[in-house]
Amino acid sequence: MTETQVSSLERLSTLGRRLLGFQKPLQEPNIAAYQQIQNSLDRACLLFCVSLVDHTLRGDLFESVVVGFLAVSGIDVKKRIFKSPVDFTPLLSGLIKIG
Repeated sequence: MTETQVSSLERLSTLGRRLLGFQKPLQEPNIAAYQQIQNSLDRACLLFCVSLVDHTLRGDLFESVVVGFLAVSGIDVKKRIFKSPVDFTPLLSGLIKIG
C-alpha cells in the first residue's frame, strides 16, 4: 500500500472504533457527536476508496492493492482454477461502482 492508502486506512479504522464506542440507545448529548463521527467516517471511507483507485502503477504491477484484489478474487479456491466471467462479474462491478 502507498503511504496515502495506509494513512487513510488508519484514519478509517480509528473513526470506526470511535463510532463503535458509543452506547446504544444513544442519549441526547451523544447524538450530535455520533453523527459527526459518522460523517467523518463516511468521508474517510470515500478518501480511502479514492486512494486505492488513484494509485500510479510503476514497476511491479502487483504493488497495487486493486490489482492484487482483482488477481486474488479471480481464483476459485475450491476448484483451483480461475473463476468464470459470470462468477467474477459481481466483484468487478462492485469495484467499478466504487471507482
